Amino acid sequence: MRKPSERDCMASDEVEFCSCAPGTTSIHAAMAGLDHVPPYISKYSVSLKHLYLGNNNISKIENLDSIRDLETLELWGNEISAIENIGSLPSLQVLRAGGNPISSRECASGRKRYSRVAITC
Repeated sequence: MRKPSERDCMASDEVEFCSCAPGTTSIHAAMAGLDHVPPYISKYSVSLKHLYLGNNNISKIENLDSIRDLETLELWGNEISAIENIGSLPSLQVLRAGGNPISSRECASGRKRYSRVAITC
């Protein structure tokens, strides 16, 4: 994992997530009680490169279409059952989705569909 910098935002809930400063390159919102990826994440579309949403209650990968420079997406320990909606993320290199109810068949299918992304399930 990369070293935190001044352009990182630590969010312990959805309110703090929303108050991350413009220009934020990394949002750490693990264990923040989120049940979805907040739609207003698009306000970080110019700068966000790393999004850490592990150990929440997120059930679907969504609301990320505008984050064109996103390189790392961590969604471990959520309620996600399908690897989807990441095709519009041209810079995505890593998706960590272990600890989700993703079947081995779905994981293999996701790896095949998104072969440019290193996916762990």
